[in-house]
Amino acid sequence: MEDLEKKSKLKRIILSSIPIVAVLIVILSLSSWKTSGKNPIEQIESLFEAKDLGDSRENPSDSSENADNGDASAGSNDGSSGSSSGGDSGRSGSQPSCYNQQISYSIQDIQKNSVCLIQIKKSCDKQYLNCSAEVHNLDVLVAGDFELDIIFYDISKGINNSIYTISKKLTLGPGEFETIRGEYTSSYNPFAVSLPPDLDCSFNTVKVPKKEVCS
Repeated sequence: MEDLEKKSKLKRIILSSIPIVAVLIVILSLSSWKTSGKNPIEQIESLFEAKDLGDSRENPSDSSENADNGDASAGSNDGSSGSSSGGDSGRSGSQPSCYNQQISYSIQDIQKNSVCLIQIKKSCDKQYLNCSAEVHNLDVLVAGDFELDIIFYDISKGINNSIYTISKKLTLGPGEFETIRGEYTSSYNPFAVSLPPDLDCSFNTVKVPKKEVCS
């Protein structure tokens, strides 16, 4: 019982002394403020700031490592940006130049069969002429429509003065060919003063397929 009473008295003394101690601390702080001119609260804060500054000085490697990491990250970003811009410049290069070009073809194996139907003295007064030729599509990819004229004319007057013209149209696939034919018989006039025509024929291309070529 005596021990409990002693502990109780001691506790009351301590509790009653706490306000006194607090008042003394306040009085001492105010007197220090008046004598030094410095706020005691600011002094306490400056102590904590000084401690933080000391910690940062003790670990300078942390900040330098962070700076190095930042530089490396920036370099990586710059590299990726350069790669991206390089790809864009490649895609935005000049576009190929495209144009239409006539496909390759040929006219082969031209045949001319002439028959004199009426002959007086040395001249042929009435003549029959049959002409044929093979039209070849030499392109290996493109099919298309061809158009040719078979022109009959008097040799003495030239090809520009045609007597008769036959138009032929045909469609040829890649590598295909087709034979076209035409015939003509000159008229006979026993009272004609001029000489009868000496027939010949020629093949003139009117239309050839085209294809797109890019370079």
